[in-house]
Amino acid sequence: MSPPQSPHTIYLGAAARPPKGGWAWRRVDLDGVRTEGSGGEPEGSVYRLRLLAASDAIHQAPPGVPLDIHTGDPTLVQLASQWMHRWEQDGWKKKSGAIQDLDAVRRLAAVCKGRELSWSAGNTEGTGLKEVGANARAAAEACDPAGPKWMPTVELPGDVELVGWTDGGCRKNPGPGGWGFVLIHVKSGVTLLKRGGEANSTNNRMELSALLELLATISRPGVAVEVRADSKYVIQTATEWMPNWKRKGWTRGKDEQGRVQEVANLDLVKALDEAIIKHKVRFVWTKGHSGDPGNELADALCNHAMDDVQRGADPASSERRESTPFPVFVKPTGKHKSA
Repeated sequence: MSPPQSPHTIYLGAAARPPKGGWAWRRVDLDGVRTEGSGGEPEGSVYRLRLLAASDAIHQAPPGVPLDIHTGDPTLVQLASQWMHRWEQDGWKKKSGAIQDLDAVRRLAAVCKGRELSWSAGNTEGTGLKEVGANARAAAEACDPAGPKWMPTVELPGDVELVGWTDGGCRKNPGPGGWGFVLIHVKSGVTLLKRGGEANSTNNRMELSALLELLATISRPGVAVEVRADSKYVIQTATEWMPNWKRKGWTRGKDEQGRVQEVANLDLVKALDEAIIKHKVRFVWTKGHSGDPGNELADALCNHAMDDVQRGADPASSERRESTPFPVFVKPTGKHKSA
């Protein structure tokens, strides 16, 4: 039996400077290594911004690690440890009035599921809260009042059963690599977060690996799945190049000198060909680091995997959540077209 893990410490900060708002967090592991995040939202109240900071900090944290979360706001502690769970049991209703910032509260509830968390509120002096508060004020100053709000809703055609995001990369190319994906069952909200990596790989191999691993988790054939990726290489491979390579005997044809041109990553490409025909797959390109919540989460998983590879740890991790980590809205119309 493995010994229990010791907690990581998270500090939360928020700053509202209408029409700007900013939030920040800092996570400190047992070795004192700091990981930080920040963001902004126009017109956000301090209460809402702390919810956003907490949600982002928790979903960026490595799975399975206990978290001690510190904030200067005792109301947030009560909400996270008591009220939120009661509201969810009551169908997201409370006895008097509406729940303030319900979208952000539900987001926090989703990322807390399955985590070992402890919450506390206290004085900022002599703690990491003071520095994180300064980071939040800086994020507020940088916030564009006309910009989009954080946590955009993901919209899907009505016949999509699963939606997934993939990401892969290397630190140096080739070099230590990682991949990650987020897969959501639209009707139930059940979400799978999975990651892995290799000590020596390439960006393109890791991007393909993320897609292959996602498709491998879908056991029932014929499922309508929308895959969102920020890699045009992956999408073009799956939708344009691969059918041509297959017709040419898994080559890219011949060059001007008559020499056969080999297909890069052919082992993965052939595996993708076998996997993709089992389902109704549509691909959507999404710009990386542009605020797409699924892309940001897949990117975080990929980076956690690369972190583990670089320090010689096992990068493989799989986490199931019972609800979506961000809002997903299904349009009443629209037909699914496979790639």
